[in-house]
Amino acid sequence: MPHAFLGRFANPSTLKEISPENLLLFFDPFRGYLEKRGYELPSNPSEQIDYEALASILANPDGDFPRDLAQRLYLVHEMATDRGMQDLLEAAPPGLLTVDGRDSTAADVALQVLLRDRPLLERTHAEQFLIRTRSFYVCRGPGKPNDSLPDCSGAVTTAISPDLDEWFDKHGRGRGSKVFTFLRPAEDEVWFLVRHGQPMRRQGTLDEGESSSVFFRPEVFDVVIYHRLLDSLIVHTDLKGVRELYRKTFGKRVFRNEDYFSADGNYTLQPLKDKRAGALDCEDIEEISSVTLQELEIFVGKARGIFHSIKGDDVFAYLAESRTRVPKGFWNKAVLRIVFSDTLKPRTVTIWPPSRTSYTRDDDRLPVEELLRTNGFVLGSREAEDEEAEEVLGGTGRQASAPRRQTRAAKSSRK
Repeated sequence: MPHAFLGRFANPSTLKEISPENLLLFFDPFRGYLEKRGYELPSNPSEQIDYEALASILANPDGDFPRDLAQRLYLVHEMATDRGMQDLLEAAPPGLLTVDGRDSTAADVALQVLLRDRPLLERTHAEQFLIRTRSFYVCRGPGKPNDSLPDCSGAVTTAISPDLDEWFDKHGRGRGSKVFTFLRPAEDEVWFLVRHGQPMRRQGTLDEGESSSVFFRPEVFDVVIYHRLLDSLIVHTDLKGVRELYRKTFGKRVFRNEDYFSADGNYTLQPLKDKRAGALDCEDIEEISSVTLQELEIFVGKARGIFHSIKGDDVFAYLAESRTRVPKGFWNKAVLRIVFSDTLKPRTVTIWPPSRTSYTRDDDRLPVEELLRTNGFVLGSREAEDEEAEEVLGGTGRQASAPRRQTRAAKSSRK
């Protein structure tokens, strides 16, 4: 756990925002450490608290700084905001808190939830990371919508973490991952938030004038979404290896088949090649007013790795007016300029076939997915491909995977 955020608590005024009763309860398990650092924690709230001395210790963490204390301070720091307080007050069951937000600070609310129901604080904190996600990789399932959302009970979710830990540990990210599950039936989705470690880091510190360092493992949050209607796994993470880990692990634990989700991709830009501006029709999508192609990137030089990019307010209008021919090659990226019904200011969506999309705003994803699905940017059912392959073989079903690969190869060659 990094200690940079401790600067917030190095300010005595921040500590004074917390009631003395809660502050003493919070630091009581760490009396021994504080005494080693020359600070004696008062035994009851009526005694004077030396906020300056306590803040000084937090401002200069040494190599023995308790990991659990760092984790607690981190959680309180993250949730001691107006929004964090509101989320905690709404999430807390009746009778859990003695504060209600009217005569207490955000830090008081966060600290009291930590003391009384730490899992609730961790879950509410984790949920905030769901709304920060704007870039996704998509792995499609067989392709037929399931009748209901899959079983994501505690037993299923609990079984995921040990599988993930095996990979994380072998790749220098440690164990102790945790999966939070959020059902979103209104969107026909289940969201999984995966908290895990990153490679160890060392950070220099200054302890009473002496140069030192702390060794810690930062944490990161990844988002994994299952969409029932698309029958797809939608993943947000920075590492290719982790994407593959999630594809197999969530397939294995949620659908009992680690290859339930395909690694072949989900998107194609073929509609843009075939229909041009006609592939951007949004008449039936209430949330979207208009769509234009703002940028097109084409891979034209296989031997030299050359990309040709065309940019403008409306690429297809420019191509038509100037009678410019599009270079031959693989259509590698498309940037769509979308005007949503709730604003006149356009936002962009970027598509990198076969698997990646990126959004200006996280809540743009659902209407854009509908736009892409309606206009043919989302690849068809894998089951339909298998049936097509069987027909090629005369319905025998023999070696169905080979024609399926040939079909994909043919699609790729036409791009």
